[in-house]
Amino acid sequence: MEIKGKLKSFGANVLGQWRNYGNHTAARHINTVYAVYKIKTWPPGKFVSAFFLKRNAFRNGRITDTVPMVLIGTSATKKECADWTKDNLDNIFECIPITQVPSWVSDGDDKHRNGKVDPGTYKIKIEELVYEVEVLKRSFADLAVQYECSYGNIYAKYTRHKKRLENGHASSRDNRSAKPMDINDIHYEREQLGKSWQQLAVEYETSYQNIYLFYKRHKSKLGLSSTLSG
Repeated sequence: MEIKGKLKSFGANVLGQWRNYGNHTAARHINTVYAVYKIKTWPPGKFVSAFFLKRNAFRNGRITDTVPMVLIGTSATKKECADWTKDNLDNIFECIPITQVPSWVSDGDDKHRNGKVDPGTYKIKIEELVYEVEVLKRSFADLAVQYECSYGNIYAKYTRHKKRLENGHASSRDNRSAKPMDINDIHYEREQLGKSWQQLAVEYETSYQNIYLFYKRHKSKLGLSSTLSG
């Protein structure tokens, strides 16, 4: 295809195209966006959203051409689309991995999710995610790269878990500790004896993530004499 002029990149703000059409719900599921000249086959992904548009080409600041295009957003990652990309390479203008979800997508949008987990999050262990966010202070953007999913996937899983804790849905029995854990004992060992999470994990024969989460969940019960099983 001969194009008179130069096409501008859609860039990292490409999800704004879905916003322009009022499709905020679709944008929450998108991990990768492809701008293509024509479609041979649809990319992989449990969720795919596409629409047609016209992209202006410029030369010396003036519009010199108008090119029909298709923007395709998929829940699959760039890595998962590798084979599809090879088959459609001649028709692809740009591939844009979504590494950070815009605020207009993430803020207050949980009600649109119907309780479903975003594609790509099923491999993430929530104990490890909470430990990395709250103890290691890692950013959602860094974790999105590590887990090969979008910023939105990480953010949604973490906030969903925190809401479950607030509503009392998470059970301490999920921690799978080999020994009963008492919040008062753990608090004493942490604050008075200065033991680390790793030392406590060894003592209770569990992981440092589990002992840390147990403390976070039950610290409001400090002063009570009842023993909580891990």
